[in-house]
Amino acid sequence: RNMQRVAGVSGALGVGAAAYGAHGLKCDPEYKRSFDNANKMHFIHTGVLVAAPLFPHPLITGGVVRNGNSGLLRCLLHGCT
Repeated sequence: RNMQRVAGVSGALGVGAAAYGAHGLKCDPEYKRSFDNANKMHFIHTGVLVAAPLFPHPLITGGVVRNGNSGLLRCLLHGCT
């Protein structure tokens, strides 16, 4: 149950990052492409996190995916600072 909550927050953060990337991000095209790619990977990780309870070892799967997702968020935010 907690994994669905984490996935919901992760999805909301992904939507916010996508909106920022589409409307507020002012940077060179190379960084924009990297930002879009990281955001797409974030959404894929969020989808796997939603499905994690269906896997044979949901806590391990959820933990690995959550750590990967937090790494993608750091990549998204790195260029904003």
